[in-house]
Parts: sequence; structure tokens; C-alpha cells
Amino acid sequence: MKLLTGEERKNINIGDIYITRLDGKDYYHLKELEDGDFIAIDTSNHIFEITHDPFEIKNLDRQLLIDILKS
Repeated sequence: MKLLTGEERKNINIGDIYITRLDGKDYYHLKELEDGDFIAIDTSNHIFEITHDPFEIKNLDRQLLIDILKS
């Protein structure tokens, strides 16, 4: 939670946050999307969209995070 801004924290469901390890790196799951895809943050405070089919870890613009969390 300390990596998130106040606005981001207000829109996060704390029960949705958990650590997942992918390709040897830890990511904190923030928001489930659809079909198993999700939004995550790493310990360097970078935001990612992680998809499983195809498997990709894509950087996500931080400005989009609030909109995604509110949806």
C-alpha cells in the first residue's frame, strides 16, 4: 500500500492484493481484469498489465491506474 498514492489507495480493495511471482520477479496483484488478466505493481513502483493468453507483462501508464481501479 505504501507504493500507492492516496487516490489509488482509496480505490483499491485490500482483499485483492497478493504477491505473485512471474519470471523470477514478484508482482503485487492490484485488480483482476477479465479472463485471468490483471493489473499489478512491482517493488520499483511500476504498474503492469499482465495477460495470460498470450502471456505478456506490459508496462502500463500510471495515469490509467485510477480509471482502471474505479471500473
